Amino acid sequence: MQMTDHDITFFHELFDNLKTYVEKKTDLEEAVDQLIDLFEDHGYDMEESVLGLRGYSRIIDLALEAKYEPEEEDDEEDEIYDPNY
Repeated sequence: MQMTDHDITFFHELFDNLKTYVEKKTDLEEAVDQLIDLFEDHGYDMEESVLGLRGYSRIIDLALEAKYEPEEEDDEEDEIYDPNY
């Protein structure tokens, strides 16, 4: 299920609470990654909720990008080699 506005606010509040207990940025990034996983485990379609979650924090944005941004495909693999070109 996609997150409602209330769910997104709840996620952001949880993030704000995490920030008060986590000192290192790398630890906070890992905690946000686990928070995203926890919401997924409870039935939220986080990939569908990305737009609503973005923009609140750079750390959240980076975690979402790492999990849900499609990797760019290498177009060169699909090209046919033309020795006359």
